[in-house]
Amino acid sequence: QANPRRALGVSLASWKSYCLCVQSNTHQRWLAPVEVDCQMSDDRSAIERYLMTACGLASADQLRRLGCFLVAHTVMDTRLIAFLVDREVGRLGGVGVLSLDRLQAITDDIARQTFKVHLNAARPGIPERAAQIAEEINRGRDAFVHWKRGRFDLPRYEGQFVTEEDGFRSCMTAVQEFLLAVPFHQPAWTANP
Repeated sequence: QANPRRALGVSLASWKSYCLCVQSNTHQRWLAPVEVDCQMSDDRSAIERYLMTACGLASADQLRRLGCFLVAHTVMDTRLIAFLVDREVGRLGGVGVLSLDRLQAITDDIARQTFKVHLNAARPGIPERAAQIAEEINRGRDAFVHWKRGRFDLPRYEGQFVTEEDGFRSCMTAVQEFLLAVPFHQPAWTANP
């Protein structure tokens, strides 16, 4: 049985053939592969409607909130990476004693790890509340982006969907608290030891 709200450009036959029924705790979602046969144009509304349908979103506001949530996760990860780079560079003597190539290699090595690895490594040096916020944000993001059959959910923060106004407000307040508690670190410049 196909969802009659299939995306523009996806034939009913394709929709029926490729739909995946994803069970979640309280509802079903119908997802189709990105098989949209549409012309590229300045009108983004067709693809936005497709994305909204694929994620079970009812409004453009929900899509915007979801996008803000994912960007917030990225910015938080950048803060954790900067904190870890600063700590590692300081341990090695500071920016003044390391070559540019070495600084870039340190940054690249740290950045290629996951958010969870960054958080666990940074945890001893950041406030516990900031770590709790980061864990909850990452848990919500993982539930959304690591899709598996039978496990799909829009991100939540403290039990509330971040796509809904109250959940989004609560989440962004926590993100702001995290950003204030974990400022952007720049490796300290030191003279020759």
